[in-house]
Amino acid sequence: MAIPIDLRTLIDSRMVENNRVEYKEGWNPEAILHSICAFANDYDNVYGGYIVLGVKDDNGMPSKDSPGIPAEDVDRINKDLLNLVNRIEPKYEVDSSYEEYNGIGMFIIWAPGGHDRPYKCPIGIGKKDKGMGFYIRKQSSTVRANPSQEKNLFRISDSIMFDDRPNYTASIEDLDLGLIREYLANIGSRKSLEQVPKKTLEEICFDLRIVTGPTEFRKPLNVGLLFFTPKPSEFIRCAYVEVVTFPDVTGSSMISKRFDGPLDQQIKGCVAYIESSIIQKRTDKVPSKVESKSFYNYPLEALEEVIVNAVLHKDYMIPEPVTVHIYNDRIEVMNIPGPLDSIPDSEVRNGTMRSTSYRNRRIGDFLERLDLAE
Repeated sequence: MAIPIDLRTLIDSRMVENNRVEYKEGWNPEAILHSICAFANDYDNVYGGYIVLGVKDDNGMPSKDSPGIPAEDVDRINKDLLNLVNRIEPKYEVDSSYEEYNGIGMFIIWAPGGHDRPYKCPIGIGKKDKGMGFYIRKQSSTVRANPSQEKNLFRISDSIMFDDRPNYTASIEDLDLGLIREYLANIGSRKSLEQVPKKTLEEICFDLRIVTGPTEFRKPLNVGLLFFTPKPSEFIRCAYVEVVTFPDVTGSSMISKRFDGPLDQQIKGCVAYIESSIIQKRTDKVPSKVESKSFYNYPLEALEEVIVNAVLHKDYMIPEPVTVHIYNDRIEVMNIPGPLDSIPDSEVRNGTMRSTSYRNRRIGDFLERLDLAE
């Protein structure tokens, strides 16, 4: 299948090697196996990552003199990859694709975060048996987990996040093929778009990993319903953004507007509404100068960032919408229940919040591909 991301975001200098991307000049089975296992374990809950073969790493950036992968080697690499992945326990699968970019052939392995983590794999290949080990990503490196990290890996693997769970009140037919097409076009996945007419809705949904279950009982995942249904709140209560304007302190004449489409459309609609209805520009002439100075009552980029984060980090198991309250002197954006419990109150007060995990890793993955989140 085609990798569900625009190849340019993996190869161009807009994305350096980080905890989601790793570049390899050629086929190195042991290192690749460990990296696949690390992406499968998804220690930071960022939904796995990508290994790009044929690209030389130049201080974390793709080098311009990368060797590439010859097309005649692809069949052999695919067979080796299958044998390699079969060494991972429990059973795990990856997707791969051969692409040509700027005249260079590249073999890309997509290793999403696994449902059955934690995963382990052989510590050595073709050597004396060294047993099995757990591997994780730390920043841009693959490392073997130490005892403390192993314990934490088991802890975070005990529960599946809400956005990655099946929704038993919905069916695959509730997923909108038109919205899926629009999404593939927006992320620049040309090959995936070309395959849409050749595949069933179920096959397309499996490619995007938004359905799960045995053949006789397929069910969409919550993340699929949040992005690919016209009205997600029909399946997930209060999965919408509500904007309320309070023209006066009494609240007697407040104006309410609700944005209830797919999550990316909720964000764009909400931001566009605030830009057209709330953002105001003032231009002042400067004495003795031709130029004038312009001021805005609110920075649109900052508001967009806040709204994206409110949608991304909301707990969708709690039936409360993301709310944007607009007063004469301020705008308040709220999601429920706020920051993760693991973030100390002192960091919230100081504005120095740090977290190594996400409440909704799949939602973040889709928003990132749409260039709405980083």
